Amino acid sequence: MNVLITGGCGFIGKNIGYELHGDHAVTSVDDLRRGTDDVPWHNICVDITTKDIKDVVQSIDPDVVIHAAAQTNVRTSTENPLFDAEENIIGTLNVLEASEETGVDQFIYLSTGGARYGDPDSLPVKETDRPLPKAPYGVSKHAAEHYVRYYAETNDWKHTTLCFGNVYGEHDDPDSGRLIPLFTQFYLDGDQPVIYGDGEQTRDFIYAGDIAGLIHDDILGEPTHHDIYNVASGEQTSVNQVVSHLEDNLEPSVEARHGDARDGEVRRIELDISRAQDEFGFTPTRIEDGLQKTVAWFQNYG
Repeated sequence: MNVLITGGCGFIGKNIGYELHGDHAVTSVDDLRRGTDDVPWHNICVDITTKDIKDVVQSIDPDVVIHAAAQTNVRTSTENPLFDAEENIIGTLNVLEASEETGVDQFIYLSTGGARYGDPDSLPVKETDRPLPKAPYGVSKHAAEHYVRYYAETNDWKHTTLCFGNVYGEHDDPDSGRLIPLFTQFYLDGDQPVIYGDGEQTRDFIYAGDIAGLIHDDILGEPTHHDIYNVASGEQTSVNQVVSHLEDNLEPSVEARHGDARDGEVRRIELDISRAQDEFGFTPTRIEDGLQKTVAWFQNYG
């Protein structure tokens, strides 16, 4: 199967690419602003917000498009909502237009679960609950879901939207500002990381390898999945708990300090993953085990 991964040299795209490479013909498009092309598949350097993406997609002629390219930083989205919308809405529309002109069979869209629902009235949050994102990042990713559904139904594509919790794992970049790679690298370098707020805010973390395995084993090429799925651990883990796990693995010479809380971030989130469990038999990796694998990768390759 000929698979195109947008953002395939970034964190999540790279994990998916490594899972699919060998079983499928993988090509990625990535402008390399945040990723590196040290991958065993062919990457074409192109910006999805430009019209050049159409010619590139046509030259690849994929059966399946996995759309992972995105602006993913909540703080960046609050500081520059126009840039966030350009990347996540216009960029997605360009990929959809290119896919329509090329005639793909399947479109898999990687959305957000943690930022999609805002501060919900009750937990865990189901896919059918009303999205109320608190930051432009959640707004833009959710808006793109509707475009994906529209194009997929208009063109009779097989299509799936995956709403992730907070993803962590191998190939992540400390410069992304995400908690786990940032703190891991700080501890390895002997620097002091900062916990924003009291650290009791919770997230629903998901190991990147679980996402890649789900796409490879259960979604790619399957004809029946035309739905939205939460993909997470299905439980809350506080920032303080994550930091404690990292300290247990790394035994750092410094301790984290606390700083002011950041705007636009939810206080607590937990995703209901029963739909993915029931339909795919999805079983997430325990965060203790996933963090151990992640830390080992950073120690060897990070």
